Amino acid sequence: MDMFTDRKALTTALGEFYGTVATRIEYIQKQRKNADLYEATGFTAFDYIHPDENRLSDVICDLLDPSGKHGQGTLFLNSFLEVVGVPPETIYTRVRAKREDRTSYCSSSERRIDITLDFGDFGIGIENKPFAFEAENQLTDYSLHLRGKYKRFLLVYLSGDGREPTSLSKSDLAALQAAKELIILDYQTDFYRWLQRCRHDCKAEKVRWFLEDFVEYVKKTFAWEEGMTKEATLIADTCVESEQNLRIAAKLFANANPIKAKIIQEFIQSVIDKVKQRLGQSWTVEDVIETPLERGSCIAAYKTTWKDGTCILLHCGKTGPRDLNFSVFLGNKLSVRGHQIANALENTTLTTELKQALDRYAVGRRLCDETPWWKFVDEPYRDWNTEEALIFLWKKDEEAVEYYTQHLFKICEVAGPLLDGICDLR
Repeated sequence: MDMFTDRKALTTALGEFYGTVATRIEYIQKQRKNADLYEATGFTAFDYIHPDENRLSDVICDLLDPSGKHGQGTLFLNSFLEVVGVPPETIYTRVRAKREDRTSYCSSSERRIDITLDFGDFGIGIENKPFAFEAENQLTDYSLHLRGKYKRFLLVYLSGDGREPTSLSKSDLAALQAAKELIILDYQTDFYRWLQRCRHDCKAEKVRWFLEDFVEYVKKTFAWEEGMTKEATLIADTCVESEQNLRIAAKLFANANPIKAKIIQEFIQSVIDKVKQRLGQSWTVEDVIETPLERGSCIAAYKTTWKDGTCILLHCGKTGPRDLNFSVFLGNKLSVRGHQIANALENTTLTTELKQALDRYAVGRRLCDETPWWKFVDEPYRDWNTEEALIFLWKKDEEAVEYYTQHLFKICEVAGPLLDGICDLR
């Protein structure tokens, strides 16, 4: 009888397979523990900092600034210019590195470019989007601003996974790329390799150790694959020891995502049930996108009286799912124009009050007009793409269920009345 159609035989085979792998992994972990006494292979300061988009932009801007505290002059800047295809000798002049430069050369003058490298007649604008999407027309406005301010410009879009920007039309995207006025970089490869070069070339040991941690943070956060770990090698060796092991491994690999999806959906339903119970009948709480392994899937809480998709979210920032966050989304029609312009100022005041009220509960940050408050889920509940996370999800761990439930409930409790007011203005 095929063991994959016989539950008892499959359970026995899986037990034997796991027992072999677990024994060998335990041995490797003991070796690693002994080595860590002297090498601390898993240590990185970034695990304590958990930098968000703004903090990462601060670090990148300082590294690119020739007068930055790193003391390496133009070393890091010149290697970055090579990455984006701008030979340093073609723009040899004094440079100013600026954070959040206002877009005063376009009609949307209140926007701010994350990082600007000002060479005089030539400018580089860097939009850093490791975790989130842009706001509507954001890069369109940035390109208009840079075109108005400089004779020549380059807009760099730095994303977590190399995706194309969503705030440019396809035609504008193609035109900017053809004119070599836009380049798309990603953390997984382009940025990672630039950091590696910075680390290699850096002459200050203190800065080199910082860059070493930064490299490890990027590799861990953005799932950069660089060969197999000892643990992965061991598992692979065990899988190919026998036909039975290989068949088991192949079946598990083929069904890994359905297994994860089933575990996550059952856990999410537990959270939804509890949040519904606490909020009462005036609220709707649902799994909006039933693809729990993909970026953008979420639990949404909202009232039927709210307009344009306004809701409170437990949101998946990355496929995995990873980088879970809590946020308030004000819908797709926040902009107030024409005869409704009188309500715009009041709407802005209410969104400011909304963020201030939520910050008193848990300090978050403003992503854009549509997302006035956003906060990462705390560790260890932020990443569902680890072995330990899968176990607590499968167990429907009471502390984990309560964590998500309590935060969603409190955010709804604080934000609900203010969102009522915002939606009444539309």
